[in-house]
Amino acid sequence: MLRKLFIVSLAVLLSACGSAQTRQKLGSLDHAIDEYAYALRWQRIDDAIAFHKHKDGTKPHIDTSVMDNVRVTGFNIDKRILSDDMTSAVVTGELDYYKENVGTLHKLHFEQHWWYDEDAKHWYVASDFPKFK
Repeated sequence: MLRKLFIVSLAVLLSACGSAQTRQKLGSLDHAIDEYAYALRWQRIDDAIAFHKHKDGTKPHIDTSVMDNVRVTGFNIDKRILSDDMTSAVVTGELDYYKENVGTLHKLHFEQHWWYDEDAKHWYVASDFPKFK
């Protein structure tokens, strides 16, 4: 009887730990998505670029000159689809923005592919930098 109680307790404990890890990883994904969007919103371009990294560890070349004239006014995340192994996610949404020399509000729909670096405990964007038209 004591052995069965021990096994059940161990199973519950392991399940709770897995659940806590899942919540922590999901929380860190949500935080990364928000930080990325806020970086674009508040013209912290270097911070936004820091989220772009390929799975092989290389950083893409990103021409940010378009951001000299673009102001992001808001963002909305439609979906977050997390892979079963919780190492990648597809995020869809839209950014509201205008160009300073025009002043017309535009919406940029996007689909971003995020991946989790287990060593760094950090989420990165594998997709291209947003292409503001």
